[in-house]
Amino acid sequence: MVTFTAINDRPFLDLNGNASGVDFAVTLREQQGPVLLAAPDAFVIEVDNVTLARATIRITNLLDGAYESLRVSDVRDYSDDITARMLTVTNIYPMQVYDNTTGILVVSGLQTVAEYEKVLRTTRYNNVIDEPHTAARRIEFVLSDGLLDSDAAFATVTLDGVNDSPYFHAAVAVAMPHVAEDVQDASNAGLSVEELLLPLVGDDDTDSVLGLAGVGIEA
Repeated sequence: MVTFTAINDRPFLDLNGNASGVDFAVTLREQQGPVLLAAPDAFVIEVDNVTLARATIRITNLLDGAYESLRVSDVRDYSDDITARMLTVTNIYPMQVYDNTTGILVVSGLQTVAEYEKVLRTTRYNNVIDEPHTAARRIEFVLSDGLLDSDAAFATVTLDGVNDSPYFHAAVAVAMPHVAEDVQDASNAGLSVEELLLPLVGDDDTDSVLGLAGVGIEA
């Protein structure tokens, strides 16, 4: 007689769907809004169970703190509910909790493999800071069937910065020297246009401004 002993295999996640490899890549343009972290045909395989218990999604290099976020759709969002952090993963209702201090999103609840697959396809990354760190973000995905974790799959987010226009500081006051009429010496020179205007100019992308142009004088 031959006795077979069942072995619980790890879940498997492919973020790239039918394309080559299991990892996914996307570009986020500054101030664009959230981008998806998985292909529309991303898939999950679980050969031993019809359900999964948890998905943990982590920004491995969180550089802009609370300005960065991860979210999924079609689940209850308890990110701002401190009591949700104590709920067990066997809760039958799928939920998400995002911790903006660690960059970790946990989606939990005993649900079918198909349901987790659908939810993971909606995973989004966003960064709302005006001048983000442009280092690519590496987002780690790990699934659990309640006993074993899957091998990690990764989504890489390339951040594309935008060159913003220079601007004038509305609240900056420039001290104006007294200039005596008809006195022609260095002590009575006043301010150059550059000295007058440069303190008023800001640029979030660079520490210098190449030039100023006067386009009109208001009497």
